[in-house]
Amino acid sequence: MAQTVPPDDSSFYLIFASDSLTNNTITCDEIGTRYRIHTPRSPGTSKGSVTSFYRWDREVPQEVLIAELEKGKFSHRVRIAPGLGLDAFGPEVPFVPVTNFFPKNAIYPRTKRTFRASNGSQYIWKYKGDDIQLYSSDDKNRAVARLIQTGYSRSKPMRLKLSQECVDILDEVVVTFMVVEDDREEVTFMVVEDDREEEISYYAVPGAAAGGGGAAAASGGGGCG
Repeated sequence: MAQTVPPDDSSFYLIFASDSLTNNTITCDEIGTRYRIHTPRSPGTSKGSVTSFYRWDREVPQEVLIAELEKGKFSHRVRIAPGLGLDAFGPEVPFVPVTNFFPKNAIYPRTKRTFRASNGSQYIWKYKGDDIQLYSSDDKNRAVARLIQTGYSRSKPMRLKLSQECVDILDEVVVTFMVVEDDREEVTFMVVEDDREEEISYYAVPGAAAGGGGAAAASGGGGCG
C-alpha cells in the first residue's frame, strides 16, 4: 500500500516513545503513520521471545501486523508480510534467519547490514557507535535515513530522519533499524561487562595478599571465554 508523501518534498521523521527494543511506539506525523512494537512475556519468564510489529495508518485506522522477530539463544529469525502493507499475514508466511534476510558484515570499526527491499532495491545500514545511516546501493554517497538522536540521551526522544525514498519501504526500515539497535545494545552490554570484569580483577589483587586464594582468581582463572 502506497504511503502518503510528506508535504513540500521534505524529509520526515520517525519519533520513538522510548529506547525500548521490545515494547515501543514510533510515530510519524508527516505521513500519519504509527508503529507499535510489542513483546508479550513468555510463560515463567520476565522476557518474551517473539516481538511483533504493528502499523496503523491515518487512512486505514486499524492496526496491521507487518512483521515478527523471534529471538533465539544463538540466532534470531524474522518473518515479514509478503509485500508488506495490508497483504495477508498468516502461518503460511515462514520465519527465516535474520542472517538470510539481513546479513551482517563487520569490518572494524564499522558494521554493515544489507537487505533487499520490496521495491527491488538493495539498502545498507552502516553503523559505528551512535553514527547510524542507511544508504541505497544505487547511491552510496547519500544517506536516505540516519539517526538524529539516540535513545541514550533522555533530553529528547530518539529520532530517525528519512528521505522520501523511504516512504514506500518504511515498514522494512523500521524492522531492520530495530535489528541494528539490538546489535548496538549487545555491543554496549559486552563492553560494560568487560569493564566490570577488569575492575573486579584489579581490586582482587590486594585481597590475595591478605587472604590467600584471590591470586588465582586475579591471574585469570575465571574469564568469560
